[in-house]
Amino acid sequence: MTYTPRTVSRLLGIAALLTALGLSGLVGACGGSNASTEDVEVQNFRYAKMPNGNRYFTGHLVNKRSSRIPIAEIEVALYGTDGTRVGTEQIQVEDVPAQDSTQFRSAANIDESIARVRVRSVLVP
Repeated sequence: MTYTPRTVSRLLGIAALLTALGLSGLVGACGGSNASTEDVEVQNFRYAKMPNGNRYFTGHLVNKRSSRIPIAEIEVALYGTDGTRVGTEQIQVEDVPAQDSTQFRSAANIDESIARVRVRSVLVP
């Protein structure tokens, strides 16, 4: 099996994130436009397509903890017009202050036509 440089880079990034998290303190969140756990919440999550064809995700990652979150990874499920899942995207958000939120914007890196998106999980240390 051959991996593209982008895939290798993404796999190394995920491996580094999981190593940094120590695999023991993972917190998951699921939902639609908003996803939450007890202490981390994704709010105002949106997928947009610009007239020039560029696509991106936006939202706010809310940290309800008493300590900052150095890095979080939001996993997003992507669905086609027929309702089948066509892929996933990972969005990394860095340095979310304690008891605060950070706005994020990330390019969608998929060629498929996307009709619906859903936040599947949020990994935080």
